[in-house]
Amino acid sequence: MYSIIDRWALGIRRSQQRIALSISRYLLNLRTDLPKAYNPKDTQKILILVPDAIGECLMATVFMNVVKAHRPDIEITVASGSTAETSLAGCGALDQFIAIDETARPKQRLKLLADEIEQKKINFVLL
Repeated sequence: MYSIIDRWALGIRRSQQRIALSISRYLLNLRTDLPKAYNPKDTQKILILVPDAIGECLMATVFMNVVKAHRPDIEITVASGSTAETSLAGCGALDQFIAIDETARPKQRLKLLADEIEQKKINFVLL
C-alpha cells in the first residue's frame, strides 16, 4: 500500500519539476527575445550588498576573488556596515567600499545607499 502512495507522490513531484522547468524555459525565451539581451561580457561594474557579519564577508571575499581571477577588468564595489569594512580591508579584489548605517531600518538603508551611489556618480547595470 505504501509503495503505491510513494510512486504516486514521486509522480506528482516529477510533474511539478517538469512544470517548473517549462515555465523557466518560457521565461528565459522571453528574456532572450528582447531587442537587447543581457551579455555578461558587457559587465564593467558589480555592486555586492553584504550583510554586516563575518561569515557573509568571508563568502563575499571568495566570490570577489573568483570574479577577479576570471575577469580582472571588472570593478567590484561592496556596500555593507563597519564590521564588513574592517573584514574586507585586506581583500585585493575589492575596488571600492560604500559604508551603510546598519542601525537604520531596511528601507532607510536602501535609500541611504541609493543616495550614496548617486552622490558618487556610480553607474551600475540593474538586472
